[in-house]
Amino acid sequence: MYFLLTGEGSTDIGYSDEKPGVLIFALTALAAEVTDEDFRNSYHIVSRTDLSTLCRDIPNTPKSMLSRGAKKKYGGMNAIQRQAQALGKMAKEKGDSGAVFFHDCDYTNSQASDPQEYYEELVRTIEAGFYLNNKYRDGVAMIPKPRSESWLLAHYQDTPYQSSERFEKLPGNDASPNSGKKVLAQFLKCQEKDIYNRVNAAEIDWCRIDCPSFIFFKKRFQHVVQRLTHQPTTIPENKTLLSAYE
Repeated sequence: MYFLLTGEGSTDIGYSDEKPGVLIFALTALAAEVTDEDFRNSYHIVSRTDLSTLCRDIPNTPKSMLSRGAKKKYGGMNAIQRQAQALGKMAKEKGDSGAVFFHDCDYTNSQASDPQEYYEELVRTIEAGFYLNNKYRDGVAMIPKPRSESWLLAHYQDTPYQSSERFEKLPGNDASPNSGKKVLAQFLKCQEKDIYNRVNAAEIDWCRIDCPSFIFFKKRFQHVVQRLTHQPTTIPENKTLLSAYE
């Protein structure tokens, strides 16, 4: 089992193997539920800068294939799809490797009047990017709705791991007065810039968080882990994707 990972910054996946982010703990815990192999020795972080460079070597995708049959409504999706395609290409060339592509649903109300629609298009965009690379099937879209702070709030709430869906209804824009980052900073009694100095990711029971976007990601990630470790998969593949892989 081996994974190539990419995120957006130091507070999610992290910038490098030497400086992993908080969500590496989530991947480690979820992998441990379905395999004895230690995820901490089984990954490499690919920076978005390196990924963008790799995108230059990927031939332009025909417009008819960019969204696998559906026109993309939101801006920036084609660039994200191309990055997912590059990560999938790296993983496939390495052999027997999975890929995890992290991205927040960081939108403003003017950009996305329907947050669920935006979330689903982002997931499908990343799934399509993986599949465009010679039908690469071991990719995972790691998409919190709207941002990873919602997953952390599910742990820190007064009654942990219950009805966490409400945290997914927080604004997707950090500038909003009730954003997940502001709510989490208030709970931790610190400034927003100090949140990740207060969070002890090793103490979070990631396996019990019930945010719908987390559960969806968890099913997909564990499905891929099981496949890479040559185990029977617990959940059929079509139940772990929003796209219809053929």
